Amino acid sequence: MNQRFLGMILACIAFVFVMERWIGPSLGLVKEVPIEEAVEAQPNELDQEIQQAKQLAVEAEPLAPEPVSAEIDQETIAAREVILENPNIRVRFDNRGGVIREVVLKQFKTSKKSTESIRVVTPTPWAPGEVVLSGGARTKDWMFHVKHASERQLVFERRLGETRISKTFDLDDRYGLRIKFEIDGPQVQGGHLVVADGLQPMNGKDFDTPSLLSFGAMNPKLMEVVWYVDGDRDERAAAKIENGQFQPLLEKSEFIHWFGISDSFFGNVFRPDQPVGQLALLSQPLENAQREEERLPVVAMPLDNLIEGQFYFGPKQEKELAAIADDMPDLVDYGMAGFLSKILYKLLAALHGLTGNWGWAIVILTAFIRMALLPMTIPSVKSSFRMRKLQPKLDALKKKYSGSDLESKQKMQQEQFALYKTEGINPFSSCIIMIPQIPIFIAYFSLLRTAIDLRQSEWMFWINDLSVKDHTYILPIIMGATMFLTQLTMPMPGDPAQQKMMRFMPLMMTVMFVAMPSGLILYMITSNFFQLGQTMVMKWRYEKA
Repeated sequence: MNQRFLGMILACIAFVFVMERWIGPSLGLVKEVPIEEAVEAQPNELDQEIQQAKQLAVEAEPLAPEPVSAEIDQETIAAREVILENPNIRVRFDNRGGVIREVVLKQFKTSKKSTESIRVVTPTPWAPGEVVLSGGARTKDWMFHVKHASERQLVFERRLGETRISKTFDLDDRYGLRIKFEIDGPQVQGGHLVVADGLQPMNGKDFDTPSLLSFGAMNPKLMEVVWYVDGDRDERAAAKIENGQFQPLLEKSEFIHWFGISDSFFGNVFRPDQPVGQLALLSQPLENAQREEERLPVVAMPLDNLIEGQFYFGPKQEKELAAIADDMPDLVDYGMAGFLSKILYKLLAALHGLTGNWGWAIVILTAFIRMALLPMTIPSVKSSFRMRKLQPKLDALKKKYSGSDLESKQKMQQEQFALYKTEGINPFSSCIIMIPQIPIFIAYFSLLRTAIDLRQSEWMFWINDLSVKDHTYILPIIMGATMFLTQLTMPMPGDPAQQKMMRFMPLMMTVMFVAMPSGLILYMITSNFFQLGQTMVMKWRYEKA
């Protein structure tokens, strides 16, 4: 039996090794990606990055040969940048092209220890607000007049030949930027207005997809193009957009209410006052890209003589999104356990309002959940203790029907179930209690990967971000230890091989959870402690009786 158990362990190790070394890479999977590394931003490197990005935005050649406008801009207009700002965002405009060149979220930092703010628009060869005329002629080098500029409003205007373009931007008090776009001229039909071109600054590792063997790790910067059609949110991974020129998104026209680009926690989305029927997408390679997938998506809507709507540059937070429109909160995607994740979030938010700490809110809510499950867990624990008491009779049945033939095995199973029925034992009770816990686990997992409120939220001591893994690995070890202690108090199966397998489970779970979000492991630890206490009390009462 010991040789069989050792062989099973070696087979498991060999399976994981083969998956990680050969099968994983063959499926296009990569190693785990660090999540928002907690390092201090280097000012010199940051300034250099911004200057390079600015130069790229002005000087870079288009991705594909483009038609040249019939008009030549001969009017001399001085280059000028204008900034609109409120306590939450800073928007930098450029009169070269009359575009949004950069958007900074002042309340969100790139990491817990960094002073650098999140940017959801960065300088690239494309920019929100750029016009692509019919035939593909771009207006990126048109110099616009600044007709009006104040703290919250900016007006660009330019006439070139028969084409006149006017853009009015109004910044609200939160994360919204309203635009009124007007164009007159012969090159409108078939043109596009760019509304989004990627999010945060990206480098090579930001495009890596976590391996299936990374057990819950995620890359929060991975982007997707999102849109909303008649009550349904849809998305397309940025890595799947490979066309270098604008191509239609949908096979047929729909009523698209909002659209843009988002990652795990932030969004750059545009909601026109009137739904549009189609979108156009292209992807541009990252500067000095080393791999094909290192590309940034660009989203554009059909050009019209008058376009009015609102940009949202900010966190994927339901309260903020609802201030834009009732359907905007659907930008937040909680995954397959979405409904349950929303319920958990509302309960956590209420407890956070009382405690002021998201970690303690998780602990308290988990305790409430475990108490609510008591009517299911108590019969399961009782059944386990009865099974231990029944073990000598089960061993006698195994000796009675020790033959290896099918008839002996069937008779043994029949008498075992008859014995369970006589003693009032449900052998599957331990499995039944797992049924409600699985969706709760999945809901917590999805919530921690998408809820902006839990991003960089502290608990205590060294845990300063519940949405990422514990880099010290102390929490996973505590989780494994509590699982082991709980097992010591529970009756074990009579089969020695099963007992050894159960003893091995805490170690296996610890390894699987090393990359899981700290908040999820905190939920598991709290649940284990609750289970440990409950089992010890019931064991004392059962043995006393």
